Amino acid sequence: MLQIENIDLQKALDDIARNNTAWHLENDLGISIGQMKRTAQMDDPTEKTLIWISYPAGIDCYSERDVFLKDTRGFNGVQYHANGANHERKLAYAVEVTGVQEGKLMGSLFEIDLQAYGAFVRENALSYQTMRLFLTDAYDHGAQTVMSKQEFDRAYPQELPEMKYWRHEPADTHALEELLNRQYVVRSLEAEPGDLWLHTSNLYDERLSYYSEKIMESFGKLSEANSPDQQHFSVELPSFVANTFHAEQLTRLLDALPFDSTAFSIRKGQRELHAEVPRGEMLLLREAETLAKEYHVILEAFAPWEYRAELEIEDTANPVFDTKAAKQAIAEDTHHISAGSKEAGYILAHLQELVQSSPDAQEPSALGLQADRLHRRLADYLAKQRKLPEKNEPGASKKPSILARLQEGKKVAAQGQDSPKTAPKRDNEREV
Repeated sequence: MLQIENIDLQKALDDIARNNTAWHLENDLGISIGQMKRTAQMDDPTEKTLIWISYPAGIDCYSERDVFLKDTRGFNGVQYHANGANHERKLAYAVEVTGVQEGKLMGSLFEIDLQAYGAFVRENALSYQTMRLFLTDAYDHGAQTVMSKQEFDRAYPQELPEMKYWRHEPADTHALEELLNRQYVVRSLEAEPGDLWLHTSNLYDERLSYYSEKIMESFGKLSEANSPDQQHFSVELPSFVANTFHAEQLTRLLDALPFDSTAFSIRKGQRELHAEVPRGEMLLLREAETLAKEYHVILEAFAPWEYRAELEIEDTANPVFDTKAAKQAIAEDTHHISAGSKEAGYILAHLQELVQSSPDAQEPSALGLQADRLHRRLADYLAKQRKLPEKNEPGASKKPSILARLQEGKKVAAQGQDSPKTAPKRDNEREV
């Protein structure tokens, strides 16, 4: 969890939002900043924290006090975003408002995991019973009055007195205060100090990565070339990219895609921006991805515990391809194979080692046969690409780190079967 303390909230949130929000930016940002300025004038500490969420179509801001009360705008809004509505990229922060200094709205930002936070809220939120109205000075010198939510709904807004604001009240206010205090303590203890400039720079890079993955997902849904000339795979770019990326950002996005010949085009008679890849290059990449996946299946079968520990896979009950770490490793090997890099030669050499590691050369194991078939297919692929590293090329016999951990595969596999162990947890894993 990242914490950025004592900052100009208006400037910080503007910098963050411009990395993620394309529509209604100025209007929604102004509304959320206005809400924070009102929060700065409140005395109740439970009113001082807001949940701020940026997404491509706008910005939402909720009082955390309301977030933990069921059926309020805050509770419903956080659940909507946390449950993956619209499958958009979302940036979420807890904003602690400290006050106004020299005309600047000051406070701290805490980056939050929206899905984990939403799940915690869903399990612990309270029901509210009444509404507390804070009247203006014209009514009983700013007195407060309480009414049931049914009375409030019937009277709102015509029959209500002039108010500064109102808030929802649970039956057990102490329970709500404990929930809010717990969030404050957890964030304070777990947060790691961060820098706003570095954070926004990382958001920029993450945005390119996020949308390159989205484009690749769209390409993955195509079974054949779909351009008018049937010679290219073509997908429409996400609307956020098409409407906000300038030429330099589009160039960087192209560089992030695993192709040599990707281009952007606008089809005649249409306004949408498309990414297009030549048919032959796409088919070669898909063949490389298939080879990489089969290679990782063999690695896991050869030494499952060591392989999963190397990838920092903690849930050993799930298939390897369902984990983020394994998918990333497969993507890297796909790139190596399709590019014909030295690492592709390492993979080829390691498959040959697996074939030769069978205890009986006359009757190799099923795993050995599988490795042999994959070795032949990979060799054919690299030969076809004419990118296989020369045998006398320096370092051609070396292995990547994951292969070095597996070079004594039979021994490691046997140890894994005799004394299973769970891969160690990462230091940065936390519970919300």
